[in-house]
Amino acid sequence: YRRLGIASLKIEGRMRSAEYVHTVVSAFRKALDDPELTEEAREELRMDFGRRKTSLFLTGTQSAEVIEPNRAAGTGFELGMVRGADKEWVTLDTQEEIGVGDRVRFHTPDGSEGKAAKVQEVGGTRKGGLKIKIPADTGHRVGDRVYLIATHRGLPPGLRKKRIEVRPVRFRDTAPHARRILNDLNKRSARKKQAGKARLFLRADTLQWLRVFGAAPSDGVVLSAERRELERLTHDRPLLQAWRKRLEISLPPFIPEAELEPWRKVIRALREQGIHRWVCGHIGQIAMFNKKDQCRADTSVWCINRATHSALMDVGFAAVSVSPEDDILNVRAWAEPQCYFTLFSLVPLFISRIAPPLPPHAELTDSRDEPFFIERRHGLYYTIAARPLCLTHRRDNLLRTGIHRFVLDFSFLKPHKKLLKNVLDHYNRKVKIQGTTVFNHKAGLR
Repeated sequence: YRRLGIASLKIEGRMRSAEYVHTVVSAFRKALDDPELTEEAREELRMDFGRRKTSLFLTGTQSAEVIEPNRAAGTGFELGMVRGADKEWVTLDTQEEIGVGDRVRFHTPDGSEGKAAKVQEVGGTRKGGLKIKIPADTGHRVGDRVYLIATHRGLPPGLRKKRIEVRPVRFRDTAPHARRILNDLNKRSARKKQAGKARLFLRADTLQWLRVFGAAPSDGVVLSAERRELERLTHDRPLLQAWRKRLEISLPPFIPEAELEPWRKVIRALREQGIHRWVCGHIGQIAMFNKKDQCRADTSVWCINRATHSALMDVGFAAVSVSPEDDILNVRAWAEPQCYFTLFSLVPLFISRIAPPLPPHAELTDSRDEPFFIERRHGLYYTIAARPLCLTHRRDNLLRTGIHRFVLDFSFLKPHKKLLKNVLDHYNRKVKIQGTTVFNHKAGLR
């Protein structure tokens, strides 16, 4: 890291216990101050109760060690297997130390995370089987794996308190520009939202979809194709001529440093062909454009309140996109007429550079038997819900919030005229497509 010019390290302590933060910070501090103690620090990290350590991207994006389906998902230090069990006592095969007050968690043989419990008593021996007494409602069974997830042993007394006494923080408007900022936000909140005429935008991720869209009525088309496909588009004069006035080009949420210049080259070529409307997948991508370009923030930029919206406008975005993760109550509170709202799409639930350890075209289901699939785009792996989001029946309600720019997104779907016709028909009739979901629209960010 020092050879790369990195002068500081950040340790992520968000949503972590005080024990975890203390252990990790102490270990890294020890290794930084005295490199000869690195192995000792590594041993301390073995008991930080975090997930198993990996080198993540340092060994490349195809690293098999990052995601292992057969490894338990929860955090903690594995103690061993349950050899014997009754309602309150559990016998373990373990060589590790366990103390009264420690917290343990049980995992079923298939790796599913079970209940956690506090150790009330300790008996037996490591050789004959260590026994721990726990509450009777954990549902533990012989064959379960047991993980140590918390202990106060070896911690400074100050970290053993269950509650840290704090005083409520009150923000005053005496900070620089605070009154102006608050007044501006209040004006935005008080401004009456006007329901404009509905405008429709189609979105897709391949050039084939442009040919399917044909004469379909729309106010614009968003193309989020691969970079090499966009390069082909720059040489397809007839296709560009047909769509130039309505076309927006969308960039992926992550562009590696090595690919920035090839992307800039494509952007310049498209700009020379008359394309000046862009959708940024990351806030920093706006630096790739000039004042003649019109940019809006994609759903991956995550604009979910008025403060974020104001900040995005200040850095140069002309509009933002509402995330499908957002719920209608929050949308009503912050959304502005410049917002784009997706009424139909396959929702990407996870986006990662790491290749999942799955065979091609593997079918996945969650605990509620909801189907998913994996697609690779732009060097990224998308985990996508197979059941589409559909809010075409909510169009009038959204118009009343002030939103009037609606998107029908056909990304990750095979180009087909019947599919386009069916979705447009439901959009025009303002009815929901059978077999679809409203996703988080009503449930909220839970």
